Amino acid sequence: MIKLKYPLNYIAITSGYKTENRPNHAAIDLGWNRNYGGNDVLVYAPQDGKVTLVVDGKDNNLNSATDAGNLVKIQHKDKLTTRVIHLKKGSIKVKTGDVVQKGQILARMNNSGYSFGPHLHYDVWFDGLKVNPILYTYYYDDQVVNPETLKKYKLLKYTPDDNLKLYDKVLPIKLVNWQGKSLIQYDKVYYITKLEPKRNTAVLSALRGNKYKVWARLDINNIKKVSD
Repeated sequence: MIKLKYPLNYIAITSGYKTENRPNHAAIDLGWNRNYGGNDVLVYAPQDGKVTLVVDGKDNNLNSATDAGNLVKIQHKDKLTTRVIHLKKGSIKVKTGDVVQKGQILARMNNSGYSFGPHLHYDVWFDGLKVNPILYTYYYDDQVVNPETLKKYKLLKYTPDDNLKLYDKVLPIKLVNWQGKSLIQYDKVYYITKLEPKRNTAVLSALRGNKYKVWARLDINNIKKVSD
């Protein structure tokens, strides 16, 4: 299954998933820090996917507890869907139907809709059901995690597949490149000639005599090591 990435570069969970005080809160709230972008910090796409809903133009609204405010909803692979909510009015950079990549800027944090202060409401759906985002989302080396959040929650840390190394013989599982474009598989197997952990991708090449010829860059999740 694909690994989602937290949609903020600074990760501080201010409200967890279905806590004792908020049993109906089927999401997590992410706060902000003045040293890491302030209260209108950039919000990023958690993974590659297609934008299926955008709501913009809303102000803060404490009169309706059901008003989610401005939001972006993305459909990902493996039956995963994410939403980022309470976004800053007029800051959304994508539209419904757009194909986005992991880490692409979506908008800025704020407190549109029913919100008592700037924060990001982040929820995850699996096969149409809301699930705990902490179980599906990873923090990466290029992100900063609040120490108290690390103590309180069992956050998952992203690490590339340790079984994959340079020049391993591999099979592509899905014939799409890292941008989602369809590919033609010319060879039965390929070799990893470059690993890119921060992008979760690897460059695959075909062996031609004693030289490697680049074929494509694939998501690591779409590669299977060949048993020798």
